[in-house]
Amino acid sequence: MSTLVPTPQEIIDFRYQYFPYQEMYPQWADEESQRLTQIMPSEVQIVHFGSTAVPGLSGKRIIDLMLVVPVGADQLSTEPTDLITLLEEQNYSHRPKIRIDEQRWFLQRFEFLADGGMRGFHIHIVKVLPGKTPWEIAFRDYLLTHPDDCARYEELKQAAVVAASHEITKEAKREAYSQTKEPFILGIMAKISPKI
Repeated sequence: MSTLVPTPQEIIDFRYQYFPYQEMYPQWADEESQRLTQIMPSEVQIVHFGSTAVPGLSGKRIIDLMLVVPVGADQLSTEPTDLITLLEEQNYSHRPKIRIDEQRWFLQRFEFLADGGMRGFHIHIVKVLPGKTPWEIAFRDYLLTHPDDCARYEELKQAAVVAASHEITKEAKREAYSQTKEPFILGIMAKISPKI
């Protein structure tokens, strides 16, 4: 891999490119998970989720890894500064403005590949009560076992990329991309939420 770090504009442009599923995704996820496991506390579970975790789904060549941290109710919204520091030492960039909810922290790392392409890693630190399953993992598992809905989601992902391509700012791109997929995701989650 190259040691060159992509520029912010290269990262924005890369985020909304669309790649067919590639067989190396699980390997990339396993290698990064193993690397991070060596520095993480034993109670932290590292889970590969998102499109690159579902064979056949297209995506943005960004490996999503969730760091699932079981905590008590009084610690759910406390920032995991120790974990963030460990990840920053591994060249991850903390993005405090990207907060989906009060129990989640987001970091990212991008790099060039030997062929001149790029790949990215997104880290989602998620605090949960013991025994709880984050919805993204339940959604991944659902797609793995429901091929018809997985195919429909693939169609929506393609439409989401087209919608994002019509926007100028990164905020507008993110919003267009998310809104195109959101109704489908909410519908699936309504089906499986009692199981979470």
